[in-house]
Amino acid sequence: MRGFERICTLAVALSLAPLHVAGCSDDTTPTKDSAVPDTGQPDMGAPDAPVADTGGPDGPVVQGKKLVILHTNDLHDHLMGMPNADYQPASTGDGTLGGFARLAARIKAERAAAGNDPVLLLDSGDFLMGTIFGWLSITDAPTMMLMHEVGYDATTLGNHDFEWGSKALAGFIGAALKGGYKVPIVASNTVFDAKDPGDDELEALKTSGAIVTKLVKTLDNGLKVGLFGLMGKEAADLSLAGKPVTFADQVDTAKAMIKELREQDKVDVVICLSHSGTDEKGVGEDADLAKLAPGIDVIISGHTHKELPQPVKVGDTLIVQTGKNTKKLGKLNLTVPDGKTPVQTGYTLVALDDKVKGDAAIQTKIDDYVKKIDAALAPAKLAFNAVVAETTFDLSFPYFSETPLGNVVTDAFVTVHNKLNPTEPADCAIEAGGYIRDAIEKGKTGQLWLADVYRAVPLGVGPDKKPGTSLVTAYFNGKDIKAAAELVPLAEGPMLESQVYFLQVSKEMQIEYVKGGIPTTAVKSVKIGGQDVSFTNTTKCYKIVINLYVAELLSLVSSATSGMLKIEPKEKDCSTLVTDWSTRIIDADPTTAGVQELKAWQALVQYLAAMPDTDGDKIPDVPQSYATTQNRIVGK
Repeated sequence: MRGFERICTLAVALSLAPLHVAGCSDDTTPTKDSAVPDTGQPDMGAPDAPVADTGGPDGPVVQGKKLVILHTNDLHDHLMGMPNADYQPASTGDGTLGGFARLAARIKAERAAAGNDPVLLLDSGDFLMGTIFGWLSITDAPTMMLMHEVGYDATTLGNHDFEWGSKALAGFIGAALKGGYKVPIVASNTVFDAKDPGDDELEALKTSGAIVTKLVKTLDNGLKVGLFGLMGKEAADLSLAGKPVTFADQVDTAKAMIKELREQDKVDVVICLSHSGTDEKGVGEDADLAKLAPGIDVIISGHTHKELPQPVKVGDTLIVQTGKNTKKLGKLNLTVPDGKTPVQTGYTLVALDDKVKGDAAIQTKIDDYVKKIDAALAPAKLAFNAVVAETTFDLSFPYFSETPLGNVVTDAFVTVHNKLNPTEPADCAIEAGGYIRDAIEKGKTGQLWLADVYRAVPLGVGPDKKPGTSLVTAYFNGKDIKAAAELVPLAEGPMLESQVYFLQVSKEMQIEYVKGGIPTTAVKSVKIGGQDVSFTNTTKCYKIVINLYVAELLSLVSSATSGMLKIEPKEKDCSTLVTDWSTRIIDADPTTAGVQELKAWQALVQYLAAMPDTDGDKIPDVPQSYATTQNRIVGK
């Protein structure tokens, strides 16, 4: 397992189908008003299955028609609880959190508990990309098929659903449709390019009704519910891979949809599936949306991965969000008086923890997907549960700080690059905090499966159309590095307030800044290789490893900071600007003709697999130095 030659061959061993997938036959295409029906009383499973709210204050007693809304967001292909190595959904008490089998079991229980009250099951996007199950999206669409299986009524698109591009997304949806998927994708501000054929396959899915602008449902008790879906501004900015698809202004779109649903469709309840986000204090794009586009009753929020223990109320609008990765299920109880605004009469944010016994049939399907992944990995002598390394501590990843996992990831990038390129080593590596997706937990055994390691840096696809964002190098002068470092205080402050921009840096770099300092002037010093970086010297450059996804987003720094900061990646001459990132991709095997793209996840696996075996059990051990932070990023 320590030999990286097997890891390097994995992308070759994994034979992906072409990402371009043609349209699907009409008999598998949902109509614009289709949804999976609720087929009577569900199988309750184990006697200890949850059947009612486990907490949360009840609202006022109100006369009117009832509605129960179950909701999720940012599922990110998390079909199993974490860590995967400990997940045992057939029983309780395994210490893990999450998993689709648990989600399915709780949904069944909540539907049964609702009795005759109608239940809607909704999601606000980013259902794809985040685990190794994403490798099967083009052939099996596992998450989408499981969403169909448990009876989602609607979802919308998030920025990571476009991670592999518009053609790939069309292929994923097409694969799901062929399997019988009937969950409407409600995407109201998605704009297709009339001239560029790059989004034609996705546009065809809208024409056929698989993607809809709105959804109107009349429930069994007579309530008429109207749904629309939005991609938020930050999420849209991060959806570069989805071009030529663009997204219209979400507020303008919302106003138009509210008017249409209220006046033409005469709905009683308006629900927005919004991949935009807000926080516990009611700050963020969805809170702004509620203020600027009154008339939305409920916003099912996503993108910011916030757990809201109770809805945020802005005007008459209720905003809910469950966090991420199948860890929680939200349950909102509404009563709708005739002709009046819906009233919240209860809310519960339900933990999908090891107290919930998973749905056996759903887990059987997931186990079958694992077998397919193992078949793809077999030529590389690897498996979903291959042990990469072991640890006695969690590699944690708290937001807005230097983190143990961030340190491991960036050290992996620079170490692997320098091993491959000993004559032209990089000076350091930088990673954007938003690109690292999950902590790596030690669990009960301390053994880190390939699947668990992959979840740390799972995003993207390279020009080679193989899973994972490729690593690249570029040269940056002191001015560029100062601008990059200033993103750290800006990310935790009001200007950006986004984990996306908070940097993680390798051991060769140290950043010191003033917490709460004046924007763009808060950084006091940056060291690389123990030497101060001159912020005014534009003739000396440093070679830095970053991932291709982040590299392509560097152009957003200027617009995100209103032109106050600019980062310009350069060629080795420290002058010529990089215009074609495909020429900067790190070659994972320089002895073989062509460029074998080194992926972020491959570098992490190689780095962990090369760690010393300190306890003599023939498994590499993560050094204790990674148990805590190392003063690489210091705010005072």
